[in-house]
Amino acid sequence: MRPDSFQIEAVCRAIDRFESDIRENCTVRDMADAACYSLFHFCRVFASVTRLTPYQYMLRRRLAQSALDLQGSDDNISRIALDYCFNSPETFSRAFRRYYGMLPSQWRSTKQHPSSLIMPKLDHRLLDLLHNDLTVVHKPDPPPKKLHGIMGQGDIESTLLNITGRDDPVWHVRWYPERPTDVRMSFAGYEEPPGIYGLASIELPQGAWIAIEIKDGSLDRAEILLQHAIYSDRVPVRPIIFTVQTVNRVMVLQSNDLTNNI
Repeated sequence: MRPDSFQIEAVCRAIDRFESDIRENCTVRDMADAACYSLFHFCRVFASVTRLTPYQYMLRRRLAQSALDLQGSDDNISRIALDYCFNSPETFSRAFRRYYGMLPSQWRSTKQHPSSLIMPKLDHRLLDLLHNDLTVVHKPDPPPKKLHGIMGQGDIESTLLNITGRDDPVWHVRWYPERPTDVRMSFAGYEEPPGIYGLASIELPQGAWIAIEIKDGSLDRAEILLQHAIYSDRVPVRPIIFTVQTVNRVMVLQSNDLTNNI
């Protein structure tokens, strides 16, 4: 059931309460009190609104802020662990590795990471997108889809448009590598072959993708939600593909175990 505006407002109050004391021992009960709900009812409403449990949200946000501190400061890793309410450096390291696929020390030694791995505070803007502007289009066992275009990094859509001169819908594909520090490749292309020699082709396998419609066509905001709200218990650091069709705003995700988590 789609949450109403009062439930979203209550969850935002709870999130504000937690975020104001993210380095302190703010509890789920403290968040429930801020939302003016009983603990049991709050947990149900929070999961309905954010698609995360309160504990998952608190853990992910503390890990996200600790990841920023690891890159932006010289503070001792043990100090950062304690700052974000982890009982010990070992507990922190285990949680960090499970979430990001590497130890805190490895994260710190790597200079750059995809910004989408840092979970932001869920606010009205993101929750509104999740519940009003993003819709799963269920298509059982969809047929394979072949796309024709170019592979690369950066703004490859502009390159594609300059090459082809076409204005029909461009489909975007991104590959998420096993390691978040590895280079992410992108693909931009069309359903119909442009008739230009040398372009690449890819195929989305039968049954391995679902479509998501997004009203405002925001790739970045949709990516945040896909990685941090739709997935019940994981950040997809293993290969995940999604595409956004810029004209009629259709997104396609490809994964073997995706449909059970949306």
